[in-house]
Amino acid sequence: MINLVFLLDITGSMSSELAGVKETVRHLVASVFEEEYAVMITIITFTESSQGCFVTNHSFTEGDEAIDFIKSVQLCVPPGNPSVSANGGDGDENQKAALAELLTLDNTMPTIAFLITDAGPHLLAETRTCEAEHEINYLKEKHSIVDSDMLNVLALVQAHYEGNLIVNVVKYIKNSDHRMYGCIAKKFDGVLIEPKVRAAQQLASGLMVILSKMFDRCAGGTFTEDDTVNDAALDTFIFYDLEEFTVPSGEADVIHNYLPVAGDTRDVLFAFLDRATVVIGDRFAKRAIAASGLKEQVELLITIAQCLTGKLGYNDALDRATTLVEKIHQLNE
Repeated sequence: MINLVFLLDITGSMSSELAGVKETVRHLVASVFEEEYAVMITIITFTESSQGCFVTNHSFTEGDEAIDFIKSVQLCVPPGNPSVSANGGDGDENQKAALAELLTLDNTMPTIAFLITDAGPHLLAETRTCEAEHEINYLKEKHSIVDSDMLNVLALVQAHYEGNLIVNVVKYIKNSDHRMYGCIAKKFDGVLIEPKVRAAQQLASGLMVILSKMFDRCAGGTFTEDDTVNDAALDTFIFYDLEEFTVPSGEADVIHNYLPVAGDTRDVLFAFLDRATVVIGDRFAKRAIAASGLKEQVELLITIAQCLTGKLGYNDALDRATTLVEKIHQLNE
């Protein structure tokens, strides 16, 4: 089983994004749960106000339950706390508290996370607001985190998962915060994505293309260059090139990174799928491939390696890989 986690900013400015995540979960249920793949969906919401830091965490292995829950989520209202109204307050948000919530999840389960937000986190060097103080206290009280530097929080999460986690960041509005979010994505082998427009359907369509390609790849499929209607949804996203990005040891050094620049969508996405395949392995597939296809499996790996190193043309590699995958499936029917 793998855990697909959405860390969702539910402050007042995120109405389109919340609607997009709701649509994404609905599509996921139709395409993943109905295929009986072993997938858990976790929704972590975060918001804040001058009255407190609010983070919630709900996980689902049944599609209908996931849909019912995400339908019930409202802006500024932490799930389970209907009397609370928390619109975000000071501008920056409590992403540190949301990311720290990953420490409470099963670290043995391969986890692919999407942090979706439109604002930066509270930084220690900035003026302390009520909201920032609430987050610092929250981290101490719930997670025993005394050093609330973002990079320390990330280091604790990374140590918890031991390479079993990928974090992707969907960040609206390019500004200096992209440096921090580039560091987060880089640290966890993810991607930094900026939607070009704030529209629910386009967010849902783009996320579903990414997820469907990831699921297909992990289940033994291939990443093709064919231009389909679904792939056009990726055109509404900017995929940033983080190849030269460095991850500092503390917040103060994040500024030494350049503002990330747009990369080639296919190259960035292919690299992400490659990393996701390593993390997830065969734990997404309905059933493992038996040893009877060992020869074909080895040949498939060689074919992939030859394609990646340029020793075999893409179309030839695709044809050979397709034939091998079909043969492996036949051997294990």
